[in-house]
Amino acid sequence: MRAARRAIERAWRTTPHPDLARVYLDAHRAEQPLAQAAALQRLAAQNPDAAESHLAIAEAALGAMEAALVPGITERELLGIYDERIASLGAPMPPSESVCFATPSRGPVRFRHLASDRPIGDGELVVLAPGALYAGYESGLARTRVAGHAGPQGAADLASRCARGMDALIAACRPGNTGADLYTAWEGAGNPDPGVPLAHGLGLGAEPPLIGLGRGGDATIEEGMVLSVQSWVAEEGVGGCLERGTVRIESSGPSALTRYGRL
Repeated sequence: MRAARRAIERAWRTTPHPDLARVYLDAHRAEQPLAQAAALQRLAAQNPDAAESHLAIAEAALGAMEAALVPGITERELLGIYDERIASLGAPMPPSESVCFATPSRGPVRFRHLASDRPIGDGELVVLAPGALYAGYESGLARTRVAGHAGPQGAADLASRCARGMDALIAACRPGNTGADLYTAWEGAGNPDPGVPLAHGLGLGAEPPLIGLGRGGDATIEEGMVLSVQSWVAEEGVGGCLERGTVRIESSGPSALTRYGRL
């Protein structure tokens, strides 16, 4: 087992990959939380400038929140679990807005920024969107999960719409394309204006270009950029679904670095 861990650490120095981080954490699953945190820090330190190192920490936080998600827990309690997990991993905590919020299956559905004390209902769709700061850089991801065993009627269709929108946006993130191409891709997937950005640069927090909210149509996507791309869809009577991922722009096209499972 020790040899396998060292092999992953060596591989991380040159070819970091999210799947390697999951295998590495699984190898430390039986250890105490502080030992797990030290192990993940050791892995990230092998290549601190890599976006995958930042994502490994964010995915560990998402896993902790997902494991704790049950009907009756509050958004603030989930936020506390996120804060505790990020702190245990030795990473500074980024702003806590929009880290988690339940979406109602009745009435209007809004993209919310502040956690509440309302218990999450059985079957509600819940957005989990942790971020992480590491080596001065920010990363983040978002997935939507069901509180309980079964989501509301229409949840599967909503999740499919969200995934199609995300796939269309990522496909449009090619060198030489512009923000207008992302707008076209989003609309071509059959989605209205989401009211939130479609994409923005990642670095020391959010950086240019900002594409969405009527802005960034003339922004050029360039090789070497790292973008946060997100798909937010909502339907009254069902809830909302958010997927956010990190995409690196390579000469051959977009490379999605976030591979956490979908709804």
